[in-house]
Amino acid sequence: MTALNPYPAKATVAPVTETRHFSRLLGFRTRLYLTWVVLFGLCVMFFMSFDLKFSIILEKLPNLVGLHLGPNGFLQAPH
Repeated sequence: MTALNPYPAKATVAPVTETRHFSRLLGFRTRLYLTWVVLFGLCVMFFMSFDLKFSIILEKLPNLVGLHLGPNGFLQAPH
């Protein structure tokens, strides 16, 4: 209601859209976890496309992680 218009405007209600319905159907945490699962799956599929030799990676893993350190505390190169 204003001085120029004595009749207040009718309140309009926004229609329920698909986005709002989807938002209510799945909570924030569920959408968050689904996003991380999809991203992890895409990352795994990306690295699997390289046809890597996992036996070699597992053999070199202690050196890559740094479990075998030299006497001076630096990474030790494989023999």
